[in-house]
Amino acid sequence: WLKWHRLRVRVCVFESQPIRWIHPVYSRNIAAMAPVQTVQFGKQTSSSGTCVAVLTLDHAPVNAIAAGVRAALADVIKKALQDDEVKAIVVTGAGKQFCAGADISEFQSSLEFMKFPSVLAVVEGSSKPVVGCIDGVALGGGCEVALSCHYRIASPRAMIGLPEVSLGLLPCFAGTQRMPRLVGVERAIDLMCSGNPLNAKAAKDCGLFDDVIEGDKAAVLKSAIDFAASKVGSDMAQRRLSNASATSPGKEFFDKKRKQYAASRAGEVAPQAIITCIEAATDRPFDAGMKLEAEEFRVLMSGYQSKALINMFFAERDCSKVPGLTAKPGPLNSVGIIGAGLMGGGIAMC
Repeated sequence: WLKWHRLRVRVCVFESQPIRWIHPVYSRNIAAMAPVQTVQFGKQTSSSGTCVAVLTLDHAPVNAIAAGVRAALADVIKKALQDDEVKAIVVTGAGKQFCAGADISEFQSSLEFMKFPSVLAVVEGSSKPVVGCIDGVALGGGCEVALSCHYRIASPRAMIGLPEVSLGLLPCFAGTQRMPRLVGVERAIDLMCSGNPLNAKAAKDCGLFDDVIEGDKAAVLKSAIDFAASKVGSDMAQRRLSNASATSPGKEFFDKKRKQYAASRAGEVAPQAIITCIEAATDRPFDAGMKLEAEEFRVLMSGYQSKALINMFFAERDCSKVPGLTAKPGPLNSVGIIGAGLMGGGIAMC
């Protein structure tokens, strides 16, 4: 059944209409079942006695940036900025993750999430130091939240990246504009067009992370709090990536990259749109680049490739959920193999 179900999904997923009709799970009321979506506000005292606000993204299981999280972050960042006792801010994630990105289930129902860059502009525009404390994954929108912070402190367990290309999309929270201003154009193109995340060491080596701290999450958070406190009084203008510039390697370089990803990701439109946006980061102001990023994202979002890939994303995960199946597997004490051919013999030897 599972093999047949996968085949049916793969055949139907490229239809232009959403695939909610394939499986009953797609017709469920997601909003009614959703966990609490919020950002916790707290205060902690650094080793130097400085009051630091700790903003914790809290939307189990991976702190996805759903509507509630976006609204809550807007509220708590303003609260931290207006609190005279607070001298610095740390943004972190609840549980074992920083933030795994946007809530993909919202993509086909609304474009409200595209207003989120205005919230990140407030984070970046803070006159108080803002430090991202990253333990676990910071992917997609989570990476873009981290990029809006003035500094980024991570654990060795951290992974960071912009994998939107795997859904036929591009980063839409200013990732195509901030990333090349931080790590350079070539690295930004490869990071976004491959979709592959960086581990903590690689991220530090390229300048994405300011430091990597050994220890458990509590130790990393304490270090981030002390680091944030040490930056009180510093001019944050030079740490705002929207104020930075990205150096253009020249038209020939961009042409070369377009050909490279036209070959390695043949037929895909997202990598070319990503390169267009990154090129824009080198030849126009930040706000103009943001406008182009939004335009390119809308084009990709309305295209059949992103619809198919998003549907595939949910369908592949749903294949393991058999409707009505509640039984749990029992203990596996013995295995019988029928057949002694090449495959059966190979399995037996394992």
